[in-house]
Amino acid sequence: MKNIILKIILLLATSLLANSQQEQSASDIKCGFNQTKYFDEVADYSNSHNKLQNQVLSINDSSECSQHFVIPVVFHVFVNNGENIVPLEQVQSGLDVLNRDMNGLNDDYDDVDPYFLNIRSKLNITFALATIDPEGNPTNGITYHPTNSGFGNHIGYDDTIRTYAWDNYKYMNVYIMLDLYGDGVTNQSGIAWYPNTYMSNNNLARIVYNYSYLGNKGSSFASENFQSVFTHEAGHWLNLAHTFQGGCEGDNDMVDDTPSTLVSAGCGPNTFSCGHPANGDNYMDYTDCYSMFTEGQVDRMLTALTTHPARFPLWQIENLKATGTFQYYKPTVPSSQFIVSEDTITEGESISFTDISCGEPNNWKWEFEGGIPASSNEKNPNVLYEIPGIYVASLIASNEEGSSKTTTMEITVKADINSSVSESNEGLDLFVYPNPTSDAVQIRNLQNFNNQFKLYDNLGNIILDGIISRNIPNINLEKLNSGVYFLRVFSSNQEYYTKIIKN
Repeated sequence: MKNIILKIILLLATSLLANSQQEQSASDIKCGFNQTKYFDEVADYSNSHNKLQNQVLSINDSSECSQHFVIPVVFHVFVNNGENIVPLEQVQSGLDVLNRDMNGLNDDYDDVDPYFLNIRSKLNITFALATIDPEGNPTNGITYHPTNSGFGNHIGYDDTIRTYAWDNYKYMNVYIMLDLYGDGVTNQSGIAWYPNTYMSNNNLARIVYNYSYLGNKGSSFASENFQSVFTHEAGHWLNLAHTFQGGCEGDNDMVDDTPSTLVSAGCGPNTFSCGHPANGDNYMDYTDCYSMFTEGQVDRMLTALTTHPARFPLWQIENLKATGTFQYYKPTVPSSQFIVSEDTITEGESISFTDISCGEPNNWKWEFEGGIPASSNEKNPNVLYEIPGIYVASLIASNEEGSSKTTTMEITVKADINSSVSESNEGLDLFVYPNPTSDAVQIRNLQNFNNQFKLYDNLGNIILDGIISRNIPNINLEKLNSGVYFLRVFSSNQEYYTKIIKN
C-alpha cells in the first residue's frame, strides 16, 4: 500500500513539475552574453566589400529573384543515452521552428504591433541537417557523446570543443547540453557567437543550447514562444545583437529601425520603452511574443552571409553538394549582378569581374566594350583595358530555369598622365569628323607636320597604323567592318585618343 501511495505522490510531483515547466515567460530566457569585440568584424568586411553588399541587397529586394540560402548544420549532443533523450525528431523540430521564424512563416507574423507592421522582414533561408560528414560518409547531421558541460564559456574549453567540431567553414556547429557553463545550473537557454574569422579558423564558432528548450518533441518542454529562443541564438550567429543592448542611451544594436529599448519591456501596441513604442515582437528581445525581425535586421544578416568569410562559404553550391544539403536549394531564374575590383582604372590596367547573380547560374555571357577579351563565358573573368575611354560591360546569366535580363556597368579608363596622354577634346586637341562615318575621317588641329597614328578594334588589336599630316589628314576606313574603333595619335611627345564609330 505504501508503495502505491509513494508512486502516486511521485506521479503527481512529476505532473506538477511538467506543468510548471510549460509556464515559461520572458524572465526565463537566459541567453549568454556575446563578446562585443566580435560584433564589429562584419562591419569591417562589409565596408571593404561595400559594392558586394549593396548588390546582394538589391538582388534580394528584386521581385525577379531572391537568393535562397541553405546552411548545413550539425548538432553535437552531449547527454548519456542521447539518441533517446534528444532524438532526431526533436532536433529536426528545432530546425523546423528556426526555418519557420526566419522565413516569416509563423502564424503570428501578420499580428505584430501595427506600429512595426510595415518594417517586418524575413530571410529566404533553410537550415538543414547535413547528410554527408567531413570525411564524406553518410550522416543524419547529429553526433552523440557522453554527458558534458561548459561549452558556453568563452575560455577554457577551446581544445575540447575543437576535438568535436566539424569544419566551421562547411557546417554550422550546434552543441547541445544541459549545463552550458559547467556551473551546475541547468536552465540557461543558450549562447551564440557573432561571425569571427579567428573562431572559424580554429573550429570554435558555435551555438551552445539547452536541449530542454529545443523544438517541440523529445525532451523539450519549451512553450511555443520559448521554442523561438533558438531563433534568437541563430540571430546572434548571423550578427544580430540584442535590441536592448545599450539601453535607452547606448548604441543599441547598430540597426536603425529597431528602436532603443529596455530589456523585456513587454508586448502589445500600447507598450512603450525609452519614450517610444517598444518592438516587443522582435526575436532579439526577451519577450513572450516573438514574431518578427525588422528590415534592418534582415539586411544585417544578409550582410553577414554575403560579406563575412566565416559565413559566405557555407551556402555556396559546392559546399551544399559536399555536405549533402543541395537537395534543399531552390533554384530560380537568375538575376544577373556583378561587381568589379575597380570601375575606374588607368589605361593598361585590368579589372576583375565577379559574378554575384542570384539563382545559381551556370552559364555566363559577358561583353566588354574596349576590353581584352571583348567577351567571355567564364564566371569571373579578368579584362585588360589599353585604350582610355568610357566603356560598357554587360552580363547575361542563365541556368536551366532561364536567362536573366542584361545587367550593365560603365567602366572608365583614364589616360596615364605619366606617359603624357591627353584626352581628346574637340577644338583643342583633336577634332575628328565626321564621326560616326561610313568611309573616312579627317583629323584637324594636328600640331606636327607628320604624326603617327594607330587604330585599334575593341579587342585591342591594331587594325591600321601609319602617318597622317596636316596636308593629308584623312584616314580611310572603307574596308573596315561596322563597329567601334579607337584612334591614338602621337604628336610632339604627346598622345591623343578618341573613339570612332564606323557605320
